[in-house]
Amino acid sequence: MKIDRTIMLKPEGLLDQEAVEFLIKEIAISKVPYARIDCSLITTFLAEAVSTFKRELEDFQGGFVEIEFYNISPSFALQFQLYDFIVENGIVIAYTGKKEEEIQSDVSRRDVFSIICRHCSQQLKVHLKGLHVCPNCGSKLHVDRFGRSRYYEPLTLLHP
Repeated sequence: MKIDRTIMLKPEGLLDQEAVEFLIKEIAISKVPYARIDCSLITTFLAEAVSTFKRELEDFQGGFVEIEFYNISPSFALQFQLYDFIVENGIVIAYTGKKEEEIQSDVSRRDVFSIICRHCSQQLKVHLKGLHVCPNCGSKLHVDRFGRSRYYEPLTLLHP
């Protein structure tokens, strides 16, 4: 994600229908393909905020934008999941401008993504977005439709 093509927003206090409409308006005005919304200062959110956000995305006229909510509370992330948003590692990802089927078809038409595993430096060739495992070291990573990767940290089981 290029920082000069990203709008960064940090709402604070109450997140309600009015606040969501304001955020969507700011994203539309910016005309950038990426929006990152830091939720660390949101003290209260209303369930109507998520339903309003979903409706606003469906009606969005500003083209394609990838919107990422981060520093989000688990209860707020759960509300997003209930409305069928993508939630990965506490980050909510939403898209405007295209339906999920169109996104999938775009991915299938793309060239192969070449990714270097950051754990063992093995070069991986990835054809589709989703969860992948490095065949060399077994580390897990998620590749989005732009070929960007996020790594999952290995978990260890602790015995009392």
